[in-house]
Amino acid sequence: MLAQYLFYKSGDNMQIKFLKTFVMWVFGAFGYGLIEIIFRGYTHISMGILGGLCLISMSLLNTLLGDTFPLIFKMIIFSFLITILEFLTGLIVNIWLNLCVWDYSFIPANLFGQVCLPFSVCWFFLSPVGLILVNFIKFRIFKETQAYNSIFVRKAKLIESNETF
Repeated sequence: MLAQYLFYKSGDNMQIKFLKTFVMWVFGAFGYGLIEIIFRGYTHISMGILGGLCLISMSLLNTLLGDTFPLIFKMIIFSFLITILEFLTGLIVNIWLNLCVWDYSFIPANLFGQVCLPFSVCWFFLSPVGLILVNFIKFRIFKETQAYNSIFVRKAKLIESNETF
């Protein structure tokens, strides 16, 4: 079902849907890496892979939840989503492969040193930025007509109706 959603959305051929997913992954990879470089001073390739997966997942969930789902609840869901993906990445990269990319064991409310409550709260506040990025990619780059909880949708609706804003 996930592959069908990612690659076979009605009205899109497989190549276009793959390109959209790839562009989403690239933006997520660079965005997550940039956040790490700004706050930690360095990053790791696994964080880029994780960032791409996070943005693709946010895009998928945002589309499934639709425009009627309140933004605050989406932020909570996205925070949990990113935390879960980071936890799974930590189990693979830090525990299984023993690469020691990060260790949150010194931060309160951590789970096996892979994720912690303070960073989950950070993801909550950063998730609207990810949502704006998702909608920018879909609405501005790929000219989709449906984007959810985005400033781009309001602006486009006003332009279509010839109103001023």
